[in-house]
Amino acid sequence: MATEDTDSNLEQTGLSERCEICKDQAFKYKCPRCLTKSCSLQCVQKHKQEQNCNGLRDKTAFVKIKDFTDIHLLSDYRFLEDVGRKVYSATNDNAHTCSRKNAKMMRVINKHHGVQLRFLPYGSSKRRRNGTHMKQRNIMWLTEWIFPQVEAKHTKKFYKDITLHSCLETFLVPGESDPVIRHKLKPYAQAGIDNLKLFMKVEDRPANSVRFYELSHDKTITENLQGKVVIEYPTIHVVLPQYAERYRMIGEESSEDTSDSDSDSASETDSDESSSDKEVIAKTNSNT
Repeated sequence: MATEDTDSNLEQTGLSERCEICKDQAFKYKCPRCLTKSCSLQCVQKHKQEQNCNGLRDKTAFVKIKDFTDIHLLSDYRFLEDVGRKVYSATNDNAHTCSRKNAKMMRVINKHHGVQLRFLPYGSSKRRRNGTHMKQRNIMWLTEWIFPQVEAKHTKKFYKDITLHSCLETFLVPGESDPVIRHKLKPYAQAGIDNLKLFMKVEDRPANSVRFYELSHDKTITENLQGKVVIEYPTIHVVLPQYAERYRMIGEESSEDTSDSDSDSASETDSDESSSDKEVIAKTNSNT
């Protein structure tokens, strides 16, 4: 009787509802990857072997809107979470690798060249732009050049032993510089490289007390950086001679600083005088 009931059930079941592996039973499972229908563990394993299927859903496969369900939504959400975790892990691994390389480069530059090189946290824009690297203790600096009188900014890599004069030639001398860049820097080319002033901002100073170092054309990049703090890479201001007085050098005191100190001392003197006057008045009243 049981066999007859099974046969009758199979007859009522259409081909689309049967197991696609054994063709005998009604399917119970559907492969998440290829949607193959199966009825038992044996059929599932046979399907994976014959069709070389891993049984995992293709999370990037296209799904029509009409077929999109909550299960697809949840799967996509978990997929994005997994991608985020892997990106975060890769970023941290890269940061640790870069930090080790930076620490080695920092030791070499500080010890052999006397430059106080510092690095910003990984992920900052200046950190990402920094292309300074070291090969067999030969340092190639990424340098940033600011030409304020024409509002231009350029970055270039130079080896540590090249002079700043030679660096400027790559911007201003025909045959060695880009014609488009040279045209924009025309006022600097007309002034002559030897007449240009080179400044670098002093780090670790208050925002209301900005000072600069004056750099030498004839010295190399590393020689100009000796004894100075460099954050990531050096930024050099190229200034026309008639504007050089706007840049205050390290050690100079501005008139505002002097006036502030004078006003502070004057206020202290006034307060001392007022306090002494009060003491005299108090003594007079007590004698009376």
